Amino acid sequence: PPYVYDGKVVIEETGSSPKTMTTGENTHDFSTTNVQVEGVDEMDIVKTDGEYIYLARNDMLYIIKAYPWQNATILFTMEMNYTIRGLFLSADRLIVLGTSYTSPPFRPYLYRFPGSGVAEIYDTSSKDNPVKVSRIDLEGTIFDARMVEDHIYVITTESPYVLIKKDNTSTTITPPEIIVNGERIKIPPEKIYHPPESQYDCIMTYVTAIDITNGTVTDDMAVITGATTTMYASHSNLYLACIDYGVYHILESDDSLVYETTLDKKVKEKTIIYRISMKEGKIKYACHGEIPGRILNQFSMDEHGSFFRIATTSGDVWNGNSTNGVYILDMKLQIVASLENIAPGERIYAVRFYGDRAYVVTFRNIDPFFVLDLSNPYHPEILGELKLPGFSTYLHPYDESHIIGIGRETTNSSYGQTIITGLKISFFDVSDPENPVEISREVIEGESIICPALWDHKALLFDRDKHLLVIPVTKEHLFIKAMTSDREEVYTSIPFSGVYVYSVGPSSGVIYVGKVPQNDSMSTVNRILYIDNVLYTISDGKIRMTDLSTLRVLGDINLPIHSIHSAAGDLVKILRQS
Repeated sequence: PPYVYDGKVVIEETGSSPKTMTTGENTHDFSTTNVQVEGVDEMDIVKTDGEYIYLARNDMLYIIKAYPWQNATILFTMEMNYTIRGLFLSADRLIVLGTSYTSPPFRPYLYRFPGSGVAEIYDTSSKDNPVKVSRIDLEGTIFDARMVEDHIYVITTESPYVLIKKDNTSTTITPPEIIVNGERIKIPPEKIYHPPESQYDCIMTYVTAIDITNGTVTDDMAVITGATTTMYASHSNLYLACIDYGVYHILESDDSLVYETTLDKKVKEKTIIYRISMKEGKIKYACHGEIPGRILNQFSMDEHGSFFRIATTSGDVWNGNSTNGVYILDMKLQIVASLENIAPGERIYAVRFYGDRAYVVTFRNIDPFFVLDLSNPYHPEILGELKLPGFSTYLHPYDESHIIGIGRETTNSSYGQTIITGLKISFFDVSDPENPVEISREVIEGESIICPALWDHKALLFDRDKHLLVIPVTKEHLFIKAMTSDREEVYTSIPFSGVYVYSVGPSSGVIYVGKVPQNDSMSTVNRILYIDNVLYTISDGKIRMTDLSTLRVLGDINLPIHSIHSAAGDLVKILRQS
């Protein structure tokens, strides 16, 4: 049904269906992690199955009874011997990924140990007493991971070890290995790849495939790469991106400007891409390629059909020589077409590939919003451009004709400087791609607003079916408290930390509904989800529950500050408000 807030908006559009959960005779829906590719789950610090919330905070794991909200309680807490990086959830399997800073048994003689990866799988059939199914110790620290169907693919990275055992005169290097439930498994030499012509020999990147049902490793491999900065995953391929900034960046600034003009283009900054195929728990190194420029984040990459698309920025904005490009590569990672020299003098702030189109935001003084046609991968073209103040750092498709942008509102000072004046939510109509229009915008005023959704897409909640957009916001209001005897103004800062709630839809655009304070002195809101008609806003100190229809706070689930090994049955104080 449509949502009506304070009589302000009635929405008639329909969208994709959220996940549903059946408990007894009742069926209710719930939100999931905001991911880039549908069907490819991303690890996160919060997961829900529509009845329970699974939460990771540093080295603590919580399982919380969340639905119905009147019976909310912390069922289980456990302190891990490693720092948790993220979780996956599939039916009654909870996968916990983290980094341990205790030297593992397969590398006992280290001068400096940066940490090793850990993957643990739990059977959560009994929520208040989950059972460990498997523990896997991995070479390197956790970089990222994806889950496709019944397998997770974990990427870990490490620099070479410095061995200090003086009586060891052997020149033989021990092959990397993993430990599965105490059993050592070496990565065979034929699964360690050093791509031809690769200039990188300082970083080892490991990919491990794990069956989440039985907790076994189904495949693993290693690739000698540069420092992996970003990864993207489709249903059948992993793409690892490494940035080579070029040798001129190590020179003195004055010399670099001169020397840069004499360098061959191949020596300048570029992005190296490695493709690794994955299918039903099997992984295989496929190929690598390179393109000019540096990548921004995972949304700068996309696989569509039998082509790989990527957007980069080359050069520096500060000296005016920057430019941007979109490149289309085949499955051998060879460039088949490109659009270069997009918005010279600016850099990319946001990218989103969606079907046969790409949407690119660049910025220096104003925000050009570009619509690119990639329907013919051999002849891409720019269809339309919209210039407006401010810029978006995250783009989210609403549907094929509309895009949501979240970013900063800006203005220019009398000296020509760009000044941030607030947080901006834009709603773009791209039904006519040659003439994109910003049909609606909402601005939260304030120069120093903190909004994790600007750099972390998992921090926001969007549900098209509910026409719901919720973002975390921390800001300060400054007002005159008093006037001293010397007529000096005394200011007092009243901070707000919580979430802003919006209704979004093509007919109404973006409409501010209201805000919910978190009142957590420990931290800001970093995750948001809903179960049925209750909004759950999560910070380090608490989970706040709010009625979505009225934005009335229903209660808080207070999270223990100190490690507690057994909090089963702890009742949570529910603040019933009339």
